[in-house]
Amino acid sequence: MVLAFLFLSACQEEPKKMTAASAPPSSCDIIRVVDGDTVKAICHGREQNLRLLGFDTPETFRSRCPDEKALGKIATSHLRKLIENAQEVLPVTGRPDKYRRLLTRLYIDGRDVAEIMIEAGLAVPYHGEKRINWCDRLAGRKQAPLG
Repeated sequence: MVLAFLFLSACQEEPKKMTAASAPPSSCDIIRVVDGDTVKAICHGREQNLRLLGFDTPETFRSRCPDEKALGKIATSHLRKLIENAQEVLPVTGRPDKYRRLLTRLYIDGRDVAEIMIEAGLAVPYHGEKRINWCDRLAGRKQAPLG
């Protein structure tokens, strides 16, 4: 019985990864970058904070050390430039988080912004688990990249 379950589970199709091409249209317009993983937008006529999914950047407002604040400011600036220079910005919104921000997958010119920020070394993958301690991570990485 257990073997049959394992076999059937293995045969199931993996969930399809959403891409910019398969994403439903959004009625949100980004008006401001709050920090490296949060933007403010007008959605359905209301101003709303959007928490970007798939990555975490250092905090700028509640940072625990100067290195975290400094990298957080760089990540914020990088996201702002990505959005300003983009031909297409597509936010795909979902449910709100505990802070009432809409959880959002953001695509810039067809690419998931999470991938862009992680590749730039300004973020780490994040999917809702306990957040890393950026101060500890940065203290141990004076020469090593983030990834």
